[in-house]
Amino acid sequence: MRAVLISIVLLWGTPAGAQEAVASPTITAPEKKICKSIVPTGSIMAKKFCLTKTEWAKFNDINDNGSAQAFRNRRSIGCGKEGGPMGC
Repeated sequence: MRAVLISIVLLWGTPAGAQEAVASPTITAPEKKICKSIVPTGSIMAKKFCLTKTEWAKFNDINDNGSAQAFRNRRSIGCGKEGGPMGC
């Protein structure tokens, strides 16, 4: 009887707001790493690089921009201009 009385007091004694679920911060899992083997220029041995999907996207953007810039520079030199490639 005493246990029942204590449980009733405890249930009635808690405010209604305290029974609501407290929103816990969502914990996101870290991005999965994607590993690729890349052979650096001037080497015959591949190196393993492990990056997330967003890091690979940034890596590819940097490489695409660099190769496009090199191609533009190559075309701007042209033949017959000073400093142009030999054998044009």
